Amino acid sequence: IRNAKLYKLGDEANASIYAFGDITTSMTQANIDSTFQNWQSLDLTFDENATDLVFSFEIANMSTNLDNYVEIDYACTFNNNKPNVDYTFEADSYFLNPKGEAENAIYTKITITFNIENDELNVPDGTKVDMTIALKHQSPKLLTTTNNKYYYEDIEYSLNASNNTATVVGYQNEPTDVVIPAVISDGINNFVVTSVSDSVFQECESLTSINMPNSITSIDYYAFAYCENLTSVTIPDGVTEFGDDTFAGCTSLTSITIPDGITILEGTFCGCTNLTSVIIGKGVEEIIDGGAGGTFEGCTSLTSIYIPEGVAYIDLETFKGCANLISIVVSSENSVYDSRNDCNAIIEIESNTLIAGCKNTTIPKSVTNIGSCAFLGCTGLTSIIIGNNITNIGVGAFRGCNNLTSVKFENPNGWLCLDDEEDNFAVTISTTDFASNATLLTSTYCGYPWRRDA
Repeated sequence: IRNAKLYKLGDEANASIYAFGDITTSMTQANIDSTFQNWQSLDLTFDENATDLVFSFEIANMSTNLDNYVEIDYACTFNNNKPNVDYTFEADSYFLNPKGEAENAIYTKITITFNIENDELNVPDGTKVDMTIALKHQSPKLLTTTNNKYYYEDIEYSLNASNNTATVVGYQNEPTDVVIPAVISDGINNFVVTSVSDSVFQECESLTSINMPNSITSIDYYAFAYCENLTSVTIPDGVTEFGDDTFAGCTSLTSITIPDGITILEGTFCGCTNLTSVIIGKGVEEIIDGGAGGTFEGCTSLTSIYIPEGVAYIDLETFKGCANLISIVVSSENSVYDSRNDCNAIIEIESNTLIAGCKNTTIPKSVTNIGSCAFLGCTGLTSIIIGNNITNIGVGAFRGCNNLTSVKFENPNGWLCLDDEEDNFAVTISTTDFASNATLLTSTYCGYPWRRDA
C-alpha cells in the first residue's frame, strides 16, 4: 500500500461522509492459492459525527500469468459490536487470462468499493472497523469425455472456443448435490462457466442442492423447473439474466435471494408451495407472468413480500393463490407503486388503483379503483370494505376468493355491472347485503367489470 490517505467527499458542510482513496497495491501469482489469503487489512475509525463511510481501492499490475479464476471475500469486525452499524460490500469475481496468454487478459486490475451505513445516524465516537480483503484462486477442473460430450462430476458442459466460455447443458446419472466450478479445462484450454442452459435440470427429482459460482451470468428458462426435491439454491451475484419459469414448481424450495443484477422476473417461482422467504433484488424492474403462471402464483407458504424501489410493472397474476400472504410492503422510494397507510397492498400511484392485495389488506380511503385480478385466488380473505371513493372494480378482482363471506360497500348506491349481451353497463346491483355482495363479486358477476355512477 502506498499513498493511503483519508479525504472528505462533498463540500465542507458535509462532514459526515469520508472516503479512503488512492490506495494501490500489486498482486502476483505467488500470494494467491486455493485458500482465501488475507493480503490486505485496514483499520478505520469513525468520526464522531459520521453517518456513512465509503472507501475504495484497486489491485493493479497483476501478473500476466494469472490464468484462472479469482474470487474475492471479505470480513469485518466492529470494536463496539453496535447493532445500528451495518455494512455492504460491492465487488465481483474476476477471470484472468483464460488461455494463459497476456493478450487474452479480461482484467488486469480489480476495483473494490466498501460502504458502511448507519441508519440511526449516531455511530459512537471512536467506532473502529477492521476489514480484511482476501483472494482465492480456483484451479480449473479437468473434464472427462464420454461419447464426445464433456463432463465434470456428471454435469455436461458445452465449450465455446471463440471466447473460452462454457455452458451447463445436461447431466448423466442422477445428480443430488451439484457444485458447478467456475473454470473447467479440456486439458488444453481453460473455459469460464458463464451460463446454465434452458431446461437443463427440469424435473430432475434427485437434485437437492445447486451451488453455482459467481462466474454465472445467465440462467435460462425452465433451468430448474419442477425439481421437486430442490431445497437449497444460491443465485450468484453476477447473474443478470433469468429465463421465464426458472424455478417454477420447486415445491421444496423455502427461501431465495434474487441478485441486484436481475431486472425481470417472469413466472420465476410459480408453484413454489413451500417458499416462505423471498428477497427481491434492487435491480428488478418488472414482475411478469410466465408460461407456468404468475411469478409467485401458488406460493401458499409465502407470508410477506417487499417490493423494492425499481419495480415499475407488476403483472395481473403475480400473487394469484397466495392464500397466506399477510404483509405487502412497497419501498417508500418507489415512484410507480406504494403501500400507503400500511394497507398491505400494492397501489398504482398515478391512478390510485389497488392492483394486488392479500387477506390482511385494508383499502385506503384514497383508492378509487380496484384492479383486475387484485385479490385473485386469495382464499385467506374473509371480509373487505369497499371505500366510498371507489368507482371501479376490475374483471376478476375477487375471483377465487372462496372464503370471502362479507363485503361492505360504504357507498352502496349506483353500482352497475357490464351486461355481456348488450356490452354496456346495464345491470344494476344491490349492494346492501354483505353476504350477497360477496357472492356477486366472487361468483355471479366476478367475470365482469363493475362501475359506480355518481
